[in-house]
Amino acid sequence: MGEGTNGLGSLPPPDELEVEVERRLSGLATIVDELDLRRHELLDWRLQVQAHARTLRKAATVAAVVGVVAIAVSIRRNRQRRRLVARAERVTEALSRILEHPDRVARPEPSATRRALTGLLAGVAGLIVRRFAERAAARPQYPTLRRVR
Repeated sequence: MGEGTNGLGSLPPPDELEVEVERRLSGLATIVDELDLRRHELLDWRLQVQAHARTLRKAATVAAVVGVVAIAVSIRRNRQRRRLVARAERVTEALSRILEHPDRVARPEPSATRRALTGLLAGVAGLIVRRFAERAAARPQYPTLRRVR
């Protein structure tokens, strides 16, 4: 009892504390400046294109090759489907389906993917309609002004 220092007796003098704070702040300023420089470099798209030009050229080449191959495969498939033998096979297949399931001739059953997608879109549409309705209900209604004659 009666010490009166409140545990502050072991602190260095204020001048030394000030020097230490200034030293640490200058270190933080250097780090912040470096981070700011890196941010500018990262968000500069021209610099990024220059830095990654080789990779971008390779990606563009791969995309072009994939596109050309896809077009070539599509053209070849269409040519094969137009041949008389392929058309006869499709007609035979259709007739066999008609004989197996005559009740499904007029309307084909949608695939599971199509049903799932339809359900998803219906759910999203319901959410959108509900949000619009909630906003319309929450909006204050102003009385209309009537013309006095």
